[in-house]
Amino acid sequence: MCGIFFYKTKKITDEYKKVIKENFEKIRHRGPDDTEFVLDRDMCIGFHRLAINGISEKGNQPFVYEGGYVICNGEIYNWRQLNKRYKLGLEDDDSDCAVLMPLYKKVGLEKMVELLDGVFAFVIVDGGDIMAARDPIGVRPLFWGCGQSIGFCSEAKGLVNLMDVEPFPAGSYWSLKDGYPRRYFRIDEWRDDGPNPYLSLMGEKAVSKAVRDVLVGAVRKRMLSERPIGCLLSGGLDSSLVASILQREMGEKRLNTYSIGFKGSPDLEAAKKVAEHIGSNHHEVLMDWKEVEARLPEIIMYLETYDTTTIRASVGMFFVSEYIKKNTDDIVIFSGEGADELCQGYLYFHRQPSVMMGQMESMRLMDNLYMYDVLRADRTTAAHGLELRVPFLDKEFMKLIVSLRGEIVAPRKGMEKWLIRSAFGRSGLLPDEILWRKKEAFSDGVSSEKNNWIDKIRKLARSMVDEKELESNIYKHCSPRTVEELYYRKIFEAFYPNGENWIKEYWMPKWSPETMDPSARTLNTYHMRQQNNFLQDGT
Repeated sequence: MCGIFFYKTKKITDEYKKVIKENFEKIRHRGPDDTEFVLDRDMCIGFHRLAINGISEKGNQPFVYEGGYVICNGEIYNWRQLNKRYKLGLEDDDSDCAVLMPLYKKVGLEKMVELLDGVFAFVIVDGGDIMAARDPIGVRPLFWGCGQSIGFCSEAKGLVNLMDVEPFPAGSYWSLKDGYPRRYFRIDEWRDDGPNPYLSLMGEKAVSKAVRDVLVGAVRKRMLSERPIGCLLSGGLDSSLVASILQREMGEKRLNTYSIGFKGSPDLEAAKKVAEHIGSNHHEVLMDWKEVEARLPEIIMYLETYDTTTIRASVGMFFVSEYIKKNTDDIVIFSGEGADELCQGYLYFHRQPSVMMGQMESMRLMDNLYMYDVLRADRTTAAHGLELRVPFLDKEFMKLIVSLRGEIVAPRKGMEKWLIRSAFGRSGLLPDEILWRKKEAFSDGVSSEKNNWIDKIRKLARSMVDEKELESNIYKHCSPRTVEELYYRKIFEAFYPNGENWIKEYWMPKWSPETMDPSARTLNTYHMRQQNNFLQDGT
């Protein structure tokens, strides 16, 4: 991850410059390799660099052009193809992000963002115009404010003392001349975009082959890195597939895999089986409750959210990221985010009233992903100067999945993500017991059902806040419903008193009236699901 910062106001005195730079320093953790801060008349432009590709000084930002600047937190996987196609004149050792200004000059902002294959959040200054954009799903973070002053930053904490801010919408671009963000990507409309080669896929074998080929290609594409690569491994389907594909692509070089949990965690056990199967160099990190309790406010400060399931799932990811930073040389970290939203992997999808309703829910989750799972994955890794890569959110893989008929993607034969599991059923990438393992949420799987760490969080919350405050009704947006939610909200607002609108709602399973808790373990579906042998029919 890198950290970008832009602030433009009417007048910047020497004293105000110091204040602005202090805010910029709040996101230094995102880019420990190099820092640049430029004052140009009424604009401050800053960049904290985590060098991944083009790691020479040529990749330092901001990129300076005649009358302009570019800052970008991102990876543009197809930059070499774009350089060749549009004759942009870049050299092989240039940074991938160096493609932005010359490509913009050739094709304009709108066409440029549609051409880019990667993850990005950028700001371009070109003469009197200022432009910004964010990748289709919002894998790379961006906050902004626009009024008497204009500001952009990778994290809200870099701007909150300067102006009111909100998340910049994913899949959107903005220019000062237009004045408002424009959406260039809507996943629910993408299936109809042409040309789309996947619309013609009908047979099961053709679909399975496409799923395998495109996902493997998504992993391979993300191996573009001049820094060491590792992979988070929970032992669930998604991270296990990514780790297995990575290890196969790396050949004889052993991949570092990382799992985390409390003693007795089912995730630790499953991850160990995967690591033994694929031959990775596996690291097992044990969580300590006292450290969790002590550092929960710090984690929420980095997260910039008060959503319950996001915070729960972030705790393990924060500590395993810290372990990676302290104990290894790995910088680029793969994980399995996005598969559950895109491929209907949550257990509550078994309850969808119709295939169409399931599709609509999947698209809703994808549209909001940048406020929940993607946010969590970014902040917990970036807090320790790591870069996250998420193959399931590859542009081509998303296009493939949304092009398929709804009944192909929906749960089948009592199994969520049947499409993915069956596609890799005879690949040898995973043991059958992992390939067909029941969905276990990451926030749940770090502890056993018998010694559920969520019970300790609830007990902690009851000791810290008065339950009577739930009746105070002082919150206008996302009012806390439980003592745990109230506890998180109080911590959050101590850091970000004006951030209540940064999420749309508390993340909750749909079609699940029996629970007010986001944990999958509170669903009847979790306890009713049986582990069956789905390979007997030869699929």
